[in-house]
Amino acid sequence: MVKQNLYWPIYMNLEKELIALSNSIMFDDAEGSHQLDTYSPKVSELLLRCATEIESISKDLYYLNGGERKSNRKGEEIEPKFDFDCLKFLDDAWQICSKQVSVSSANFFFTKPENKVITPLKGVYSKNGCLWNEAYQAVKHYRATSMNKATVRNLIHAMAALYVLNIYYRDEETLYRLGRRFGNMAPFDNDNIVSFNSEVFSLSVRQFTQMGSNVPRRTGRSFPEAVYIRKYTDNSIQDLVNEWYEPQKERFKKAKDILTKRPELKEWLEKGGVLKNENAHIVWQCLGRPLLNKMNALKTFEEQKKFLLDRPSLVGVSHEIIEQVFPNDKISFTNKEISTNNIEAICVVMGASESIGIINSEFIFSDTPEHKEYLANGGAYDMDHIQDIIHHFGRPLLEEMNKLSTLEEKIEFVRHRPNYSSTESSLAVQLKYGFPARMIPFDGKTLTSENIEPICLMMGCTEFVLRNAKNPNDPKIDSLSKPTEVVLNKGQKLYTKVVLPEDWFL
Repeated sequence: MVKQNLYWPIYMNLEKELIALSNSIMFDDAEGSHQLDTYSPKVSELLLRCATEIESISKDLYYLNGGERKSNRKGEEIEPKFDFDCLKFLDDAWQICSKQVSVSSANFFFTKPENKVITPLKGVYSKNGCLWNEAYQAVKHYRATSMNKATVRNLIHAMAALYVLNIYYRDEETLYRLGRRFGNMAPFDNDNIVSFNSEVFSLSVRQFTQMGSNVPRRTGRSFPEAVYIRKYTDNSIQDLVNEWYEPQKERFKKAKDILTKRPELKEWLEKGGVLKNENAHIVWQCLGRPLLNKMNALKTFEEQKKFLLDRPSLVGVSHEIIEQVFPNDKISFTNKEISTNNIEAICVVMGASESIGIINSEFIFSDTPEHKEYLANGGAYDMDHIQDIIHHFGRPLLEEMNKLSTLEEKIEFVRHRPNYSSTESSLAVQLKYGFPARMIPFDGKTLTSENIEPICLMMGCTEFVLRNAKNPNDPKIDSLSKPTEVVLNKGQKLYTKVVLPEDWFL
C-alpha cells in the first residue's frame, strides 16, 4: 500500500532522542517519585515534534484507507482534523484507540502496570479524553503558560501513539508463516512479542490458535487491544474444520432436529427458512425475540435498561456478536454502553444466548432416562422452566446432601465436590440464572442455611451435564502441528477462505 515510508526514520530518530533524555532524567515511577511529571523545554520540543508527526501520519492513513475531505458550513472543502476526524475514522475501522503498547526500554524503570502497558490513543478524539493531546494543543498555542503540561509521561504516551500509527502505516499484513514452535525471527523477538527494532516499545501478539464451532467466524474486532494476531493459515484452519467436524456429523444432525422443534423458530421455518450456516444470524434473531417482547412491554427506556442490567447474560454481549447477529445494521456497542440505538439488539443477543444455553442442555440431556422422565412430568426447555430443569437434574445430589444431619456436614459435603472449586467464582451468577425469582444471598464464598440447597442443586445439575457431555466421538486434533501466521489486526475477518459445512453454526 505504501511505496515510500518517510515516517519510520523520523520516528526512530525521535526515539533515540527520548532514550538520550532518559540518560539525563531518571524515568521511574517509584513510590513517592514524581519523575513522570518532570517537564522541560527539551521535553516540550520533543512532544511538539512527535505530535506533529502524529497529525501528518493520521491524515495519510485516513486518506489511504478511504477517508474523504470535509466541508464547512459554506460548503467549502477543508482539511479533516487529525484527532476528531482521522483518528476517529481509523478507530471505527480498526479500533486503533484500543491498541495496547508495552513500555519495554531497559532505561525506563517502571513497576506500575499502568506505566508498563499503555493505551496511548485512548480518548484521543474525545474532549479532555487524552492527556498527551491536550498537552500538545496547550503547548503549541500557549507555550509560556503551558510548559508544565509537557511532561515525561505525556511525551512517552505520544511516542507510543506515533509508534502504533507507524506500525499501521508500514502495513505489513502477514509477517511470516511458521509452525507453532520455532526460534527467533525478525521482526519478532520471540513467539509473542514484536518490536520492529524499537528500543522503547513492543507489542504483544494475541494468540488465536484455538478450535471450536465459532472460530471461523471470528474477526480482529474480537481482540481490540491487539495490533498483531497469531492465527492459523487458511490451509490449516480448513484442515482443522474438517478434522473437527467429520466425527461429529451425527451430533450436528441431532442438534438440527432439536432446533427445528423450537417454538421461536416455527414461524420462520414455516415461511421457508432453512437451518444452514449463512442463516445463523436469523436463527439468533428468532431465538432472542421472546426476551425482546418482554422488554418492550416495559414503558420507559430506564425500565428496559434495568431489565437488561439485572440479567447475567449481559456479560456475554460484545460488539462483535452484535455485528454477527445484525450484519447490515451498523449497531455500535464498542463502549459497552446501553443506548436507545442499541438496546433492542443487545436484548436480542441476550435472549438468544440464554436460549442457546437451554438448547445445549436439552442436547446433552436428550439421550438420558432423566430427560424422558422430565418431559413425561410436563417439563420444557426454556427460560421460564429453568428452575424446573435445575431441580430435576440436580435433585439426586440434593437428596444425597440432605441425608446429612447438620449444616456443618452439608457445607463440607458441598465444598468437597470435585467441581466446587472450579464453579465457586461463578456460582453467584448461576444462582441469578437458576433462581431468577429469588434473591439468594451468596458472596461467592460463604455457604449458609439460606443458600446451601440452591447451590447444591446448581452443582448437581452441573455434574449431570459434565457426566453426559462427554462424547466418544470427540475429535482428537493435533492443532499444535498446524502452521500459523501473524497478521496486522484491522478488525478483519480472520478466516475468509474456509469452507464450512452448512450446519456448522449449530
